[in-house]
Amino acid sequence: MDEIEFSSTGSGWGSRSEVLAVGWGNSCETVRSLLPRGLLNSCPAGVSSCPASSCPFPSARSPRLTLLESVLLPGPRPTTGGMEFLELIRTGRAQVKLLRGPEAPPLRGTLCVTGHHLLLSPGPQGTSDLWLLLLRSVDSIEKRVSGDSGTITLRCKDLRVLQLDIEGVEATLDIARSIEALSSLESVITSFPFFYRPRGLRLGDAWHFHPPERYYKRVARETNAWRLSEVNEDFSLCPSYPRAVIVPRAVDDDALARCARFRQGGRFPVLSYHHAPSGTVLLRSSQPLTGPQKRRCAEDEELLRAVLAGARPGAPGFILDTRSAQAAKQAGVTVGGTEAKAAYPGWKRLHRPLEKGRPLQESFVRLVEACGDLEKSMDGWLSQLEACCWLAHVKEALSTACLAAWGMEREEACILVHGAEGMDNTLLVTSLAQIILDPLSRTMTGFQELVEREWIQACFCAGSARLNLPRWLGRRCGKDWHLRRRQRIVSQPLSPNLNW
Repeated sequence: MDEIEFSSTGSGWGSRSEVLAVGWGNSCETVRSLLPRGLLNSCPAGVSSCPASSCPFPSARSPRLTLLESVLLPGPRPTTGGMEFLELIRTGRAQVKLLRGPEAPPLRGTLCVTGHHLLLSPGPQGTSDLWLLLLRSVDSIEKRVSGDSGTITLRCKDLRVLQLDIEGVEATLDIARSIEALSSLESVITSFPFFYRPRGLRLGDAWHFHPPERYYKRVARETNAWRLSEVNEDFSLCPSYPRAVIVPRAVDDDALARCARFRQGGRFPVLSYHHAPSGTVLLRSSQPLTGPQKRRCAEDEELLRAVLAGARPGAPGFILDTRSAQAAKQAGVTVGGTEAKAAYPGWKRLHRPLEKGRPLQESFVRLVEACGDLEKSMDGWLSQLEACCWLAHVKEALSTACLAAWGMEREEACILVHGAEGMDNTLLVTSLAQIILDPLSRTMTGFQELVEREWIQACFCAGSARLNLPRWLGRRCGKDWHLRRRQRIVSQPLSPNLNW
C-alpha cells in the first residue's frame, strides 16, 4: 500500500504529521470529498511528500487515489493495543466484485482496507459512486476459497449481507483477517469518531443533551415527592448510573449508599418515569442480593415504602421481574434473589421472563438468515421465520411493557422493573412502557431524550474504572455491543393477572 504523508504544520493542530493509508482508483475530486472539510483547500495543500508522484491529485481523467482517511488528533495518536492500524492491514487493496443483494447491481473495482473503512472504487470506467462501509458495522465474517479466488461474506449489524468475490486466495485470506481484526477492536478510543477531526471542530461538553436535571424539572412540576440526588457524582456508588438520579425525597443519601450495596452492581431503585395522570411511577433497579441467607436491607425496604407513600393513598406496587420464577429462585441459591413478600408490604411480584444472551443472539442470526434467503417458497420462508422465534421475543417484550403500562394507567399502581443486572431487558421494558404511556416520548425530541435517559445514562455511561478508559472519556463512552416464528398476534384486551 502506498502512503502519503500530511504535515499539519500551521493548521492549528501543532507541528506534527500523520501517515495516511492510501490505495488507487479515484480522482482528485473524489478524494477531496472524503477528506474533512477545510483540510485540503488547494492541491497539494499540505502534502509534504508522495512516493508515487510529485502531485498526489492528478486530474479526473487519470484517476489514481482511492482513499485518504484522516487521523489528525491533538496529542498522541491513538493506537490499537500498542499497534498502529496499518500493522493490522495485511493486504491494503484487491480486485473484487461486490454483491449487495438481488435488487442492487454488482460492483466491480478496487477494494481498499483502511483502519476504519472498506472502500470500493469502481475504477476509471465505472459509473457508480464510491461504496463505503464502516468496519465497526460488521457483525460476523465468513470466508471461502475455491481455485484461485475466494469469497468473503459480511453480515452487518444493520441486517445487510454483503458478498465480496476476490481475485486470489492469499488476498482473500489476508483481507478477511484484516476485517476480523479491525472490526473487533475492543477499545472505544479506536473508533472512527476519535480519528475524524475536521479543522474548526471544537468539542464542548456535549455529554448531556438531556441531563438528569432537565427531566427532574418536569417531574418537580408534577409532584414534590421526589428529589434529585448527586450521591453518585463520582460514579463510585454505581459505575453504570449517571451522576445524578431521581429518588424519593424521604430517603437520604446515606440510605441510598446502603441500598446500592444491597443491589447487584449498585443499581438501587431509581425513578424512570412519573405518570402524572395517575400519580404513579415507574422504577428500575437490579436484583436484591438476598442470597441463601435471605439477607435484608432496611434502607432498601424504606425506599420502596417511600415510593408508595409518595403516590396516591392506597396505591399498590408491583415488582415486574423479567426472569422466570425458576431463574429467580436459582439466583437466590448464590448471591441474588428476589424481594421477600414480608419485607416489602404493599408490593407484589410478577414474573414475565424475557429471553436474553446467547439464545436471543442465535434467534437474531436465524432471522437475518431467513431475510436473506430468497429461494424458498412463501410457505417455506414463513416456516423459517417461525422457527427463528424472533417475533415471539418481540411479542413477549411488548406484552411485558403493556403489562407495566396497564398497571400504572388502569390499576394506578407503582411499578418496579428488574431482572438480574437491571440492564438490557429491564431498560427495554421501561422504555416501551414510556412510549405507550407518554405522548412526548413518541415525538422525535422526546424519543431522543428517552434513549439518552434510559440507555446511555442508565446503563452505558459507565465510569472509567468499568471501561478502562481515561477519566475524561469514561463519562462519555460506554461499551459497544450488539445482540446476536412467525407469530400471530391476536388483538385482545389486556387482563393481567396481578397476583403474587
